Amino acid sequence: MGNKKLQFSNEQLIGQASLLGSLKGTKTLDTFAGWILAGFGTALTFIIANVTPIDFNKLKSALIIFIVATVFCAIQKYLAIIVICVFESSEEVNKRISSLVEKNPNIFDTFSWEKYFKEIERPYWPISKQIIRFFNKKLIDGDLNAGARLFIHCFQTQSILVVIEIVLLIICAWQLITIINP
Repeated sequence: MGNKKLQFSNEQLIGQASLLGSLKGTKTLDTFAGWILAGFGTALTFIIANVTPIDFNKLKSALIIFIVATVFCAIQKYLAIIVICVFESSEEVNKRISSLVEKNPNIFDTFSWEKYFKEIERPYWPISKQIIRFFNKKLIDGDLNAGARLFIHCFQTQSILVVIEIVLLIICAWQLITIINP
């Protein structure tokens, strides 16, 4: 990649559209998954507090299923945090770069992409460094959408996790119904 200036292209437009789509989808799914889990937890608490007698074996099964659903919700939340943080920080970086270029149009003439890529890896742990190196290599090779595809995969994985969470909560609800109406 050397010291070439980056040019806007169709690939960048596709990448930005992919990032925006995955960001909006991620935020929506994350909000939905959190609210459904919180609502279900509230209902579960209400049933435990107000239904007597309780079949503790069925309640134990429902609680275990709820905990597993919570784990799936936490994993999807982690993916959401990655997508949201990277997108929002890249937006801020783009604004700052635009401001710098506006002040000095030749700023990238002496910019070293090699130093940039090395420096960006430094604070990360080994597994994260490998991922960053992989995507930096993609950028160097001209694949500007590798990151966007990663976020689309994160969004798709998040979608699957939310569906699993919902299925588990439906099973948990069935368990709770059998507690209320034995």
